[in-house]
Amino acid sequence: MNSRIKFVASALLGAILTLLTPASALAYSSAPLTFCNKSPEKVILADGYHSPGVNDPKDGSILTGPFVSEGWHEFAPGECQSIANPFGARYMFWFAVSWSKGGLNTDLAAVAAMHNNSLPDSFCIGNYFKTWFDGGPISAFTFEDENASAAACDMARGNVILVADGKTLWVNGKFTDTWVNPTVNFTGQ
Repeated sequence: MNSRIKFVASALLGAILTLLTPASALAYSSAPLTFCNKSPEKVILADGYHSPGVNDPKDGSILTGPFVSEGWHEFAPGECQSIANPFGARYMFWFAVSWSKGGLNTDLAAVAAMHNNSLPDSFCIGNYFKTWFDGGPISAFTFEDENASAAACDMARGNVILVADGKTLWVNGKFTDTWVNPTVNFTGQ
């Protein structure tokens, strides 16, 4: 077989393989979440993502493994940072809070109300209220088992009744489709 025939056969095989590849694998790729604090105050961010499950598609369009949440990331006014997307998840979830004592009472009531919701975007985070009351540094966290339910999150905090005293909080996050636009421009809550 001469080189011209080999070239044509190779090009034809490449075109056939391209046609057989799912469009989602060709057109999209996961990216880290880019979070930009467009508010005038310091902001803290918790993020979350699904890990791979046994039967998930190879393109990462759907991940069904355990949900992982982690934090806290701190952002000065006007600052942007990339948040890792370790499993190439299409959807990344986030919960951000302006770090100001003036909004504490409103935030406390709103987060307490979230506890009874079982929305699909809910997950467990480290309790930033405890830091406010104690005046200490923000504690880092990584949760997996705690994200199974609000009850599992409660068990991690030791069944403390008061939101301000526990080690964890169950919150309703927001999600970002990293295939469409991985950037969040946060202007406040």
